[in-house]
Amino acid sequence: MPRPLKASTPVPQLAFAKSFFTGGDYDALPKHIRKRVRAAMDKFPRLTPSQLKADKG
Repeated sequence: MPRPLKASTPVPQLAFAKSFFTGGDYDALPKHIRKRVRAAMDKFPRLTPSQLKADKG
């Protein structure tokens, strides 16, 4: 069973404003950058804080 987090342990969060996707900002990005944004969104919740810190992509 995993150890519970200490109350002082920050929990990483990733947030995008809805307007980023609906306001045209996302669509204005080059296609390869849009792919990387989506990949980061998919990867973020699966990684531990240590893995996030070590991840270069």
